Amino acid sequence: MNFDEFNLNDEVYTPDEVATLLKIPKSTVGYLLRNGEMRGTKVGRQWRITKKNLEIYLDDNTII
Repeated sequence: MNFDEFNLNDEVYTPDEVATLLKIPKSTVGYLLRNGEMRGTKVGRQWRITKKNLEIYLDDNTII
């Protein structure tokens, strides 16, 4: 994520929170982040995912 795209008012999730929301294992969230399928930002050694990036991921992977 480019710093220009980041808004301090954005809601931010941890991989644990995303896993809980999507009802998938935390390891799957880590896999998606490492492979670039889900966008996130590393803060130190920890991933953070904005609500906007989670919504983009869901929109891109929705089957109609």
